Amino acid sequence: MPSFLDRLAEAAERPGAEGRSLADRIRASYNPEWGTYSGFLVEELMDLIDAMVDEASEEEVRCAYNILAEQEGLEPLEEGEMLCGPWADGFVEAVMEEIGCGG
Repeated sequence: MPSFLDRLAEAAERPGAEGRSLADRIRASYNPEWGTYSGFLVEELMDLIDAMVDEASEEEVRCAYNILAEQEGLEPLEEGEMLCGPWADGFVEAVMEEIGCGG
């Protein structure tokens, strides 16, 4: 069974109605002068992550976040704590790396 992070990356790679995936559009938006990607598309990725977090079990999200937190030296989420604010950024950065945009 793919991990939660794998499923997030797969969703970003899934072609949309126009035939291009969100991941493709993010990669194509890279501005080498500034070293950044389109903020609008990164926001779209955040919306995708938020939607998938809402659909997943609290335990699955917490476990996935805690794996990332351990790798980054951050505090883990305790049972009952909600993923929000800067914690959600960890998923954005991890998915960006998974789709070849960062790291």
